[in-house]
Amino acid sequence: MAMFWVRYMVPAFFIGSIFASIFLFQATEGFDFNKSVINVSSIFLRLKVYVKNLVSLLGVLCISFSCAIAFKFAGLPVLENYNKNSPIGLVSGYVLNDLPPSVLIETFESELLFTTPHRYHFPTDLVSMQLVRRRDIDSETVVDYDPMEVDPDYLIVGGYNKSWGLYDKILGGDLLELEVEFPEYKIYRNVKK
Repeated sequence: MAMFWVRYMVPAFFIGSIFASIFLFQATEGFDFNKSVINVSSIFLRLKVYVKNLVSLLGVLCISFSCAIAFKFAGLPVLENYNKNSPIGLVSGYVLNDLPPSVLIETFESELLFTTPHRYHFPTDLVSMQLVRRRDIDSETVVDYDPMEVDPDYLIVGGYNKSWGLYDKILGGDLLELEVEFPEYKIYRNVKK
């Protein structure tokens, strides 16, 4: 079974938008605002309830609803990333202000990769597939990944590590020391450096 993440809906929305745009084009008579307003207003003002007028009304309602949804949700992820008081904002601020730009940061938290100009190391797709196999199919699956192999200066763990347990083996050892903790993230320092 696939996980129900929003990104899996993108292909369906993309293909569906083709048919939706054809419907809206026909319902609004070629996106002609004047004709659409005349058709819709004739339902209420002249009580002319024809199929053409009802389809125009449906088209106008669909466009209005789509615009309202787009305006409401379009900027939320971007605003959340730049909110300095959000967990990701706190971590990004710490990394930007307190860590040298030359450090190598190991993380499985993909949202951090775009918030600072630091060098990041991220596990390969093969590791992700092994994690999915271990969680969903065979709990005995060995995840062949050693994050310390690249000798990172810091390790940042958050929600993904809680879900997948990728770094659990090394977090209890003596290779890393907790440097700072945020509501959803922890930053560990490599003690060898």
